[in-house]
Amino acid sequence: MILWARAETAQKGITEDMERVFSANLNYQPDDAVRIAGKRIRRELKEQVPRIVIISRIVLVIAFIFVQAIVFGLLIRAALADIRENFYLNTIAILLL
Repeated sequence: MILWARAETAQKGITEDMERVFSANLNYQPDDAVRIAGKRIRRELKEQVPRIVIISRIVLVIAFIFVQAIVFGLLIRAALADIRENFYLNTIAILLL
């Protein structure tokens, strides 16, 4: 996978928040757990964006070079075949004269 987030980080934050709320003898709201998990996971994913951008650019450049190499290879092959064919035809024409 390109992006990942560790669940342990979010779990640790939720557990710490639950302990804080329960020590104050309050009811814990599930929405708070979702908010905390979302913030932590989002932060981890944002930290990975620069690495993903670099990797994506490298992969795209390599793919572009590969495709260009195939195209140029086919063009070179066709040009060499044409040169060989013309060379042999010219040679035969010269010999027949």
